[in-house]
Amino acid sequence: MIDGHYRMTVSVDQVDAWYLDRLTEREDVFLSAGDVERIAPLLDVGEIYAGVERSLTIEASAREIEQAQRDLISAAAKGQVVFARPILRSLYRRVLTVPYEESLCHDVALLHAVGGFPELAQDLISLTRREISQMYGQDVSDELLVLERRIAHTFKSADGRVDDADARTDPSRPTVLPPALQTQGEVTVRARAAAELAAQLAPDDAVVVLSAPAGSASLRLISHALEVADWAPGVVLFARCSEGITQSYEPFLEMLPGLRRAVARNIDQQSIPDPTVLWAAVTEELSELAGGDAVTLVISGAHDVDSASIDLITFLARSSLTFSFRLLLAARSDVDRPEYTRLLRLLKEYESVTTAEIEPLTVDQVVELVGMKFPHASLAVRRSISEELFTRSGGLYQIVTTIIDQLDPTTLRLPDSGTGQSIDVFSQLVERLSRDARSVGVAAAVLGRVVSLNDLQQMCDLGPDDLLDVVEELLDAGLMVETAGVDRLSFAHQLAMDEFINQTRKIRLRQMHMKARNLTDDPHRRARHDLLAHPTVPTAEVRSSQLRSARLLHSQGSYREAATAFRNALSIEPDQPLSTGDAIAHADVVSRTGALREAAELRSDVIRRCVSSGDWDGVLDAATVGLPHAELIDGDPERFAQLSSIPPERLTPAKRFEHALHLTRQASLLGREEVSRTWVERAEIMAETPEQKAAVAFAWRMANDVTAHPAERLRRINAALALGPSDEDRLLLLQVAALDQYELGYVDEAIVLNEEFAQLAEQLANPIRSWHSRLFRSMHHFTTGNWDEASAQADNALEHGQRFGITIAGPTRLAQEFFPFWLAGTHAELVPILDAVPPDDASSLLFQSAHVASLFAAGQQQRAVSMAVNVARRFLAAPAAHGLASVAVMAPVLAASGDGDLVDKVELALSPHTGSALLVGAGVGNLGPIDRYIAQLRGGPDETAARRFIEQADALHMPLWRLMTRLELIEITGDRSLMAESVHIAAGTSLERFLPD
Repeated sequence: MIDGHYRMTVSVDQVDAWYLDRLTEREDVFLSAGDVERIAPLLDVGEIYAGVERSLTIEASAREIEQAQRDLISAAAKGQVVFARPILRSLYRRVLTVPYEESLCHDVALLHAVGGFPELAQDLISLTRREISQMYGQDVSDELLVLERRIAHTFKSADGRVDDADARTDPSRPTVLPPALQTQGEVTVRARAAAELAAQLAPDDAVVVLSAPAGSASLRLISHALEVADWAPGVVLFARCSEGITQSYEPFLEMLPGLRRAVARNIDQQSIPDPTVLWAAVTEELSELAGGDAVTLVISGAHDVDSASIDLITFLARSSLTFSFRLLLAARSDVDRPEYTRLLRLLKEYESVTTAEIEPLTVDQVVELVGMKFPHASLAVRRSISEELFTRSGGLYQIVTTIIDQLDPTTLRLPDSGTGQSIDVFSQLVERLSRDARSVGVAAAVLGRVVSLNDLQQMCDLGPDDLLDVVEELLDAGLMVETAGVDRLSFAHQLAMDEFINQTRKIRLRQMHMKARNLTDDPHRRARHDLLAHPTVPTAEVRSSQLRSARLLHSQGSYREAATAFRNALSIEPDQPLSTGDAIAHADVVSRTGALREAAELRSDVIRRCVSSGDWDGVLDAATVGLPHAELIDGDPERFAQLSSIPPERLTPAKRFEHALHLTRQASLLGREEVSRTWVERAEIMAETPEQKAAVAFAWRMANDVTAHPAERLRRINAALALGPSDEDRLLLLQVAALDQYELGYVDEAIVLNEEFAQLAEQLANPIRSWHSRLFRSMHHFTTGNWDEASAQADNALEHGQRFGITIAGPTRLAQEFFPFWLAGTHAELVPILDAVPPDDASSLLFQSAHVASLFAAGQQQRAVSMAVNVARRFLAAPAAHGLASVAVMAPVLAASGDGDLVDKVELALSPHTGSALLVGAGVGNLGPIDRYIAQLRGGPDETAARRFIEQADALHMPLWRLMTRLELIEITGDRSLMAESVHIAAGTSLERFLPD
């Protein structure tokens, strides 16, 4: 951005932070203090003062900087300097901040036109015209109007002319699709769509009509499709049809100078050209441009195609050309033009013509995009943000990516309302409305996405008939649609609603929200209107309505909305803390959205306040907020420390018992068995009622997960069930009884217990236990070979967990996906996925063990062994129950480590469970007989051990492991006499995939 005459500062906190950030993202540029040799040539300056911040400092005053920028813009507009696209984007943003500066708009719009972005230039001019009209009540100067008309007629260069000789020698200069349009996210997320489009274009005479709603970034997808095509696109020509331009052959004039000259001659001679002669000249010119190669012609905005171009397109579609010719017409699916409809009708007659449609992104694809931008965000946070983002954007790629780019990486919070985006299609539709229709549209946008005619009438002071006339205009424009219910309307898209808001001044919006707040008794709508009418509505009243809404949303399980309401209440009066109850509820809803770090900070704040006031029961409530829904797989050391710091004698008797149970569970998750047993013994001493004794039995089971055999655990649980505990305590006992029965091979009894557990969980409206029952069902179907049902149950569990804010639901589903790959021996394919797991999730023992096994299978033995040793040592230092499954999965890798002492200790940890099956968590997976993994630690089983494992698998009544142990013996001995049994076990199930060919 700098020429040799000026010295200026480019830094994060001064001139153009946006451009600097984009600069540092480029692979070929690295900025750091002291890296003068690379920075100086880049900026064409010789003097740089290195600083400690990521900045480039070149001495200049603010006035000199501003003058330098203006001179450079002017020079670029005259063609003396060429700007790259990132700088154009920076200048574009600058005009948006001062749209009433006409001269700046003129120069920047001209730069965009010259740079090949006429649509952006038109957007800037339209914005400036609108702002100046609203501010001064007059139109812009003639100079800007002339530029607007020139751009509308397909602007070519700074002086409006194109050298035909240059155009002929370099036909792709103004027309080729820019390859830089793709991002890594698009290449990954829309790879399938691009491949399908490329396949449709593959035939030599293909004609494809591509339709998509506004905001789909269709040109980017087309560019990607041409890049990944397995056929050669040859010469790629790109042109667009402009709205409101009726010039004949408009898109073809942009790319074919010979056609331009022929049309110009006919205009000069005032003669009517013979279409067939022009069409023949076009085919000849295309053939010349091809030069023996193929030609791919892309026409965007085809919904605005002119009549003459329609005839030429149909001629090309039906002709047998002497060169390979492909035609792609990209049009908007939300626009209906008579001429375009005629074109589609004509093209249907030709077999070579196919249609395609760009579908909106799915929630999973949005999650993937969020993960690429913020790889350190946990899976739960990614999912939470993505679901809301999807709802607001409708899955439109351009809108999704723009909002993601604008998210604050420290909070990852979406705008308070809407999308914050303006899309040309909706902007143009709103601008075409009558004054009354605009007013009604704004009133509807103030009321919300769905509105009633009665509320609209009160907002607009219109009679019923007049209102219906205006509503019909909005419906005909496609901005609103009728919905189910009596006299109710809805905006066709969130972006349509946003556009009315974006075009209305803040002062008017506040007054309209003041009026709207009196039309509703709904506490959530009232809170929304109060917030958006602030400061017209007093601060105390706004805060009160936000808190009232937040409490109700919390009780209803709407955690994201409740968290937003609590944040709004705090933002109104930042210096006024929430009450203890509200602060605990705030931490709870935030934890349910997956933002565990933010929840931990909120929890710590409440604990400090309670400690200073001597409210130790409040400290316990704050320390346990969000449990068990927001529990970490490996436990939470911070939460354990907070619980441990509470003096039991300061608590009330009921809270003292609860405190002991929480410490038992948290210590068990962290693998601190001795501490866990100590606290469960204290709880047992305090237990008096049957309910408390049942709770102690469940806590004892957790404290002895690693060292006690399932049979011993089951005896204690059955004894507690015989005491007749309450439904709440019986629920927990049923869950662990079903798991222990399954590990011992009493499968039928375990299934009955799990169904009883599931029914009771539904009856008590306990979402996390309902989630556990779904996991158990999925695990059982997986074990019996009904994998379709297992996958359906797993997906159902994921959906349920995400709905109720169970933060480990996402990581659990990913863990379930690992086991089929692992059993089939194809888990090496998962290495790239596991490498990309967010740090918060990847720290789990289960994920690390899966990562180790996948690396080992992929041939990365050194890395796998090193990681396996670290994971095993971590487990041995703090032996948690899920750590047993972790070291079992890594058994072959540990055997290859050569560390005999470490292997002995791991074997000792597994040995108390011999003779039983090893389950992962509360039904995440079933690893079969644990004895197999003890043998793998010693280098693998011999024939005798393999036959013993078959007997164990038969006794456990688990078809999956009955099959796998037999196949293992066949591999060891080469004796295929067991193959008939194997075929019988797998017959009619998904287990048949494991049978050898």
